[in-house]
Amino acid sequence: MKESRLGANLIHPSAVVGPEVRISEGNQIGPNVVLLGRIDIGCRNYLAPGVTIDATAFGLLESQHLVVTIGDDNYLGNGVSLGAPSRQRFADQHRTEPLTVRPEVVIGNHVIMHDFVTVHAPVVWRTEVSDGAVVGAHSHVSHDCLIMAHSILAAGTLLGGYCAIGSNSTLGLGVRVHPRVAVGPVSMVGAGAVVLEHVPPAATVAGSPARLLGINERGLTRVYGASDSLAESFRDALDAGSDNGSAQTESAWKEFGDLINSPRHQRSLLTRWADE
Repeated sequence: MKESRLGANLIHPSAVVGPEVRISEGNQIGPNVVLLGRIDIGCRNYLAPGVTIDATAFGLLESQHLVVTIGDDNYLGNGVSLGAPSRQRFADQHRTEPLTVRPEVVIGNHVIMHDFVTVHAPVVWRTEVSDGAVVGAHSHVSHDCLIMAHSILAAGTLLGGYCAIGSNSTLGLGVRVHPRVAVGPVSMVGAGAVVLEHVPPAATVAGSPARLLGINERGLTRVYGASDSLAESFRDALDAGSDNGSAQTESAWKEFGDLINSPRHQRSLLTRWADE
């Protein structure tokens, strides 16, 4: 190991660090890590062997240059890949008009990405994994996805383009989420589920295609503490298709509304699963 000229970091001699990369202090960068293009790395991150962050293969114009930002105290496992272009970007590689915002891949703080996770560059906006999220091994986060704080994606989860995963949600092993679908906060998606419609806050869904099973009481207990009245409040809100005035349901449904009404999602809200 050797000390980087960019600060008090431990960077393996076999690592490749491009001239545009900016690294703060306290990071450990393992063997055969490749960092190319406009990359900003915060403090105390661990990049395991074979991590590849390539912000160079993106667009032709200055406005299309990808920026990858990594916060503090993150763990990126063996073979994690950030910033690769999606197939849509390859199909659109000769775009000549400027984008309205600079494309970004953003990794927050205290994020854990296990081995061989792939996170694609956005097509039009941003791909983001927020604070405290956990992404299991061999999972794929497609272009323009948003994973909000403290969500858990188990191994083998696949997210289509423009998906949004609400805060404190849990997706089980091998879940597939269709493009432009939002999973509401504090939701639970069972292992192997294929999610084709928006999942309301605090719901439990499973199956292929996913079907509503009830309220995610365990998740509500984990986030808010045990409360029969709170579970009943979320159950009533789910039946009504909107919040019912309590502080927790109002916050969760507001987040859900923000997710499905963002530029990522142009699908109608499934108000009641029984209506499909």
